[in-house]
Amino acid sequence: MRQRGGAVRARTGGGHPEDTAIARALDAIKRNPEAVRTAEGDRYEVWKANVTETGAAHVRFTRLFKGLPVTGGDFVVHLTPDGSFDGVSVSLEKPWRSTPPRS
Repeated sequence: MRQRGGAVRARTGGGHPEDTAIARALDAIKRNPEAVRTAEGDRYEVWKANVTETGAAHVRFTRLFKGLPVTGGDFVVHLTPDGSFDGVSVSLEKPWRSTPPRS
């Protein structure tokens, strides 16, 4: 699953709780880009989705830039049992920016 150019692609169908959680987490990212410290050029790939017995969900993402993982850029989107956005665990203090190579 990847977010490309602002559009989000996710598995659909199958009826698995994890699929629903992933779709809701991707929607939460689109609605709350500041929460995950989104920067232009970022792409996100789902690493793992976990739905608890209570229905709460935690979806882990890897952040990519130009197809490469960003060290320290991974994050977890948390959802309540009703699917609402409940926050994010992210280590970046501000949006990540690439730095041009030094001459």
